[in-house]
Amino acid sequence: MTYLSKGEPEDERIYFLARYLWNKKHELSSKGLLWSKVFSNQTGTTLEEYMVYAQTNNLKERYINDRKI
Repeated sequence: MTYLSKGEPEDERIYFLARYLWNKKHELSSKGLLWSKVFSNQTGTTLEEYMVYAQTNNLKERYINDRKI
């Protein structure tokens, strides 16, 4: 399954959630689920698939670098 855009500002929220969870993806949440599973439940796609989508669509440039201006 690949990520389908949900439109602004939902896409921006998901982007920052993915960035936050990337290094925690193998840790357990307070509910006993892996953070990667929590992300999948919230977005309908895996964290890995979403990161490919983010890189392909240059979301870092959109959400990080554009804010510096």
